[in-house]
Amino acid sequence: MDKSIDLYLGKMFVWGTVLATSLIAVGVLGSQNLITMSGIAVFIILPILRVIVLLFDFFRSKDKLMTIVALSVLMIITLSMIVGFYFKNS
Repeated sequence: MDKSIDLYLGKMFVWGTVLATSLIAVGVLGSQNLITMSGIAVFIILPILRVIVLLFDFFRSKDKLMTIVALSVLMIITLSMIVGFYFKNS
């Protein structure tokens, strides 16, 4: 992983956290559940985006082992979400 990816991920997390915190604050102050839930969703999406960015970076740098690890983590996250939605709706 090179420095540019580190910087990109750092900025993504900083601005994502600012966005999520702002949405939650506005939602709580204005009693808007949808806005508050949007902020929470941003907090949930940030680590998933990190895995996706790293997956592409590992693939681009031809690091097969880390590509497989990142892909496996992404598949576990996806499967967990599918199972969660399935049991929530049944």
